[in-house]
Amino acid sequence: MFDRKTRLPWGGLQLVKRSTSPPSPFFRVGEKVPLTGVYRIFHAEHRTSHEVVLLKDQQFPRCSHCGTDVHFELRSQVPSLENDPDFKSRRLFEVPHPEVKEKKQTA
Repeated sequence: MFDRKTRLPWGGLQLVKRSTSPPSPFFRVGEKVPLTGVYRIFHAEHRTSHEVVLLKDQQFPRCSHCGTDVHFELRSQVPSLENDPDFKSRRLFEVPHPEVKEKKQTA
């Protein structure tokens, strides 16, 4: 077996060690959003998962209820939104909780 730095005789290519575990498909609060698109948000017990649109190079937002105890998964990439003025001028700093919004409207 070749180690990571062994050069092969046919063209000087190197073998690269295969990762023991695949990279996680999930992103965490504070990480940089890699692609503009629709992301599913998974919360810590207080509500079911839901979807949100996030733009590339922004940060994944915290939840207003569970803070940093959420994670995100890319559902579909939508690069056309990067040039849309309605989306480009928006930034989501915190995911609102629907119960808090309902209480404000009824008060």
